[in-house]
Amino acid sequence: MAPDGGSSGLRVGVLGPLAVWLDGHAVPVWSPRLRTLLAVLALSVGEPVLYDRLATAVWGENQPKDARRALQLHVTRLRQLLRGELIRTVPDGYVLATKPELVDAVRFGWLLNAAERAADINVERAMLVEALALWRGEPFDGVRSAWLEGVEAPRLSARRLAALERRIEIDLATRRTAGLVAEIEKLTAGYPLREQYWGFLMTALAYAGRRADALETYQRLYRLLAEELGIEPSRPLRELHRRILNGEPASDPPTDARVPDSPSPRQLPPTVNHFVGRGGALARLDAYLPADGDGAPVTVAITGVAGTGKTALAVHWAHRVTGHFPDGQLYVNLRGSDPAGTPLLPATAIRHCLDALGMAPYPVPGDLDARAGLYRTLVAGKRMLLVFDDARDSHQIRPLLPGAGGCMVVVTSRDELVGLVAHDGARPLELDILTPQEAVRLLTVRLGAERVAAEPEAVREIVERCGRQLVALNGVAAHAVRHPAVRLTTLARHVDLVPTGRATSSDR
Repeated sequence: MAPDGGSSGLRVGVLGPLAVWLDGHAVPVWSPRLRTLLAVLALSVGEPVLYDRLATAVWGENQPKDARRALQLHVTRLRQLLRGELIRTVPDGYVLATKPELVDAVRFGWLLNAAERAADINVERAMLVEALALWRGEPFDGVRSAWLEGVEAPRLSARRLAALERRIEIDLATRRTAGLVAEIEKLTAGYPLREQYWGFLMTALAYAGRRADALETYQRLYRLLAEELGIEPSRPLRELHRRILNGEPASDPPTDARVPDSPSPRQLPPTVNHFVGRGGALARLDAYLPADGDGAPVTVAITGVAGTGKTALAVHWAHRVTGHFPDGQLYVNLRGSDPAGTPLLPATAIRHCLDALGMAPYPVPGDLDARAGLYRTLVAGKRMLLVFDDARDSHQIRPLLPGAGGCMVVVTSRDELVGLVAHDGARPLELDILTPQEAVRLLTVRLGAERVAAEPEAVREIVERCGRQLVALNGVAAHAVRHPAVRLTTLARHVDLVPTGRATSSDR
């Protein structure tokens, strides 16, 4: 991201530690709140950012009495560091007026969108490589903002991981195997329960002539899933194992091109590394997988109270079965219970889906029915997995349902979605709190077996005081990881003082 000597204008880097250059010269921004302010403005470069959004990002829930006046003072200080005309005042907010391509996060998004529309697989790969090269570390490193950390950082990280997965898929399809095994091994170490990466590793090993290592990799995965989740690998992984065992090609012959108006989106956010239990729910989801493209699309409604892990279950399972849906996976957060914003309108949600399906450069109907009709036309005849997270109610979901078989829809919601079950044939899957055994297993995975075994009574007390809720337990576990010197007995007595996110966090 660092510009050369001939660069002009304001450049902002947020895909790593915040970095700012003006006409090729680094500009230090020491104030934490100015760093947050600039990062938020940069994400929406060229577009107005309202006072409320800026205040939420800068101060969170502890906003000053006159937040607008405080923002004006901070903007004045930021203007003193930068050219005055680069931050413009608009009604109810501000605009950062630099070229959008000079903000690394914006350029990253542009490159990924262009890669999805690329007709040639080599062009697509080149764009993905360029996009991934923009990353210098964790997004917004050194910028303190709960909003950026909880909303924008996960969104960018999810897109980065999806881009990396697609680049690996292309490398495997085109036999670019140099250094690939070592790269994928790092992914399996970082995301040990993400089966897709194990499939990548088995394929790369097979292509490298290491058939025995590929088969041993499958056995490692088999033992891991059995010990951690009590399940066996998904059907696509079992089929890959069979092909390698029989000496068959690990995948079909590579293709040299993609249809530019028919991308295969892969929008699933990352799954959690510490997913445990839920064997029964995973088995039920497996049983709902559509056998073929005939009949009506399958819809599953995962419901339950806040904190039970609905999103974690849906995303984890979706990653296990991506091979069953070769035409892609869509993911939309409908924000039905998000306290920081309003629920997504169905028309807006469909627009997100249309953009992912290749309609981004083209006009789409404004009318909801016409827009839904176009969406159903594009997914007709495809085998796609559609994950709609945090639905407010059945009315928000109904326009998003595809019209023909082949697709599978997974919806999560705190609402019971009675209308979706009664009138649209959705299969209900109500998620309860964790069992005591699952809760203890979660803490064991997060904290280590030795630490948990050393204080079993404290662990049981933490489990019960957290109500066996996934979000609360994860919050306590995160606190314990950050403070390894604190005994679990002490932590158990102060569970109520640990910020667990039970009131505001998503189910993840």
